[in-house]
Amino acid sequence: MGPRRSIRSAAQPASSSWWRQPWLHFLLLGTALYLASLFDPRDEARSISAPSPAELERLVESWRMQTGREPGPELRERIAARERDERILLAEALRLGLHQGDPLVRERLLKDADFLGIRGDEQVRLQAVLDFGLAREDEVVRRRLLQQVLREGAGDLGDPTEAQLQSWYQRTAERWQQPAAWRLRQLTFTQGDATQRARQALGQGEEERLAMADAILHPHELPLLNARRLQAMFGMDFVAALPREAQAGWFGPVPSRYGQHLLQIMAFEPARALTLDQVRESVKRLWRDATQREREQAYLDGLRALYEVRD
Repeated sequence: MGPRRSIRSAAQPASSSWWRQPWLHFLLLGTALYLASLFDPRDEARSISAPSPAELERLVESWRMQTGREPGPELRERIAARERDERILLAEALRLGLHQGDPLVRERLLKDADFLGIRGDEQVRLQAVLDFGLAREDEVVRRRLLQQVLREGAGDLGDPTEAQLQSWYQRTAERWQQPAAWRLRQLTFTQGDATQRARQALGQGEEERLAMADAILHPHELPLLNARRLQAMFGMDFVAALPREAQAGWFGPVPSRYGQHLLQIMAFEPARALTLDQVRESVKRLWRDATQREREQAYLDGLRALYEVRD
């Protein structure tokens, strides 16, 4: 029995002091720091208050005043959904502290605090007006924060690849069609039997022909204009009668909204498609706008899943 007591007494100090070992302290500290790094206080449960019936009615009334129309049930729901989305985005902007980094937003919120007679340092006053919900009520603050949080969520778009530009160029091919264009001289006949007068003038010399024509707002000689511009000036029938080539001699009569015309085509440029290199910057802007909208929508969809809407 004696030897057993001796062995036990010798083992006791080691077992009672194991927790004092430095390696264990480092292990526990490292584990604690790691777990702390996984927790972001901003990731706690997120929620917003749904707009009340009275608030929705004010939004509907605003829409009614702007459009002069009465919204139906479907449109009312879209108005309510938009307000919920904007409240989610605004709550996220405040959670991310975007109001802190915008001098204009800070200035307006602090002015709101002064108006309400709130005292304290800047942070106290800012928090007070946020608690009052003034970030939502101040339209300038609201719009700026909504824009900023959407940009934050969309991230940096960077530049499109050549393949992306080529794809967008092809998808928007109609935009890059250069319409046919004409540079022409015209004489207009509006008085009496305009058709007969134009035919008579066609057989005359240059000076006589010019003297027989009537005056209108448009000049005798027109610069290079495409079909859209000419149609806006003279009408569809006028454009439909134009030949797809230059013609040295006068021809007509050609009808328009003014009467009848004699025409001389000085130059003609056929319709053609602009190349990607010619419209590269325009295609890039289209790509950026569309990509921005897609990312913003995806960001909003993600926030909808994170936020609880309280009634």
